[in-house]
Amino acid sequence: MKRSAIFLSVAVLIALLLSTMQAVPALSAGNGEGDRVMVQYVHGQRGAAESALHGVGAQFHYSFDDLDAFAVTIPAAAVNGILHNPNFVLVEEDQPRYLIGMTPSVAAGVSATDTIDPDGQVVPYGIDMVQARDVWDADRDGVIDTGAPTGSNRTICVIDSGLYVDHVDLTGINLLGGYPAGWNTDYFGHGTHVVGTIAAMNNDLGVVGVTPGTINLYIVKVFGDDGAWAYSSTLVDAANRCASAGANIISMSLGGSKSSTTEQRAFNTLYNNGILSIAAAGNDGSTIYNYPASYASVVSVAA
Repeated sequence: MKRSAIFLSVAVLIALLLSTMQAVPALSAGNGEGDRVMVQYVHGQRGAAESALHGVGAQFHYSFDDLDAFAVTIPAAAVNGILHNPNFVLVEEDQPRYLIGMTPSVAAGVSATDTIDPDGQVVPYGIDMVQARDVWDADRDGVIDTGAPTGSNRTICVIDSGLYVDHVDLTGINLLGGYPAGWNTDYFGHGTHVVGTIAAMNNDLGVVGVTPGTINLYIVKVFGDDGAWAYSSTLVDAANRCASAGANIISMSLGGSKSSTTEQRAFNTLYNNGILSIAAAGNDGSTIYNYPASYASVVSVAA
């Protein structure tokens, strides 16, 4: 792997080495009237499968044609019938996915292990722990070295709680855009923290990122202002949007305790298409598996 590609991957790895997973609330079916599930239908039988789901009053959330799958909420009494319908090969729970990492209040302030560079900005301890500045500021003069690899021709897609685009330490970053409407707001703060860890500008303000202000960024917002959970299907849709935006790397500081066959297939497809997916697994030193971090096609980051 080229040096610049390794460096860019490290940027995402450090962004995901945050803190611990939030408390897991009780699972909701989404509309309170049924079971939220992912269903895989027999290849070539999309129409028949869709008709069967409509027939039981399904609420459609997503359609993943490349996976022969739908994400739907169906009445609990209808699940058994769908399981025995020959047009379907899999019915599984649409698993919840939660934010992993620091809240804004925890992220504030300067740690005793951080340093101050010549411009007066904070260099978080993790930046030098992974030798990031050895790549672009070897002489520690606070200036990006001439010709240093910075990932300027690569794209990272951050799936999180959005981005506060007017943050002073992110002014000038290369934003390609995002999804959905409102991606450029972040009242929870988690996504902005992750993006700042990756790409905060090299200036005299705040902190400096692992690859400061040079990469292309695309933002997909899946968590609301309260940081409440999303679903496996939400994540698959977000990852597909990252791929459509030309992402080379997908950053996910999120996860859940249960795997999803459909979600795993989606990340296998992304991997086979040359996209590197990186997901957090928390900093508890736990041996518990988290997903999507624990899929073979995803890089798991934990401490």
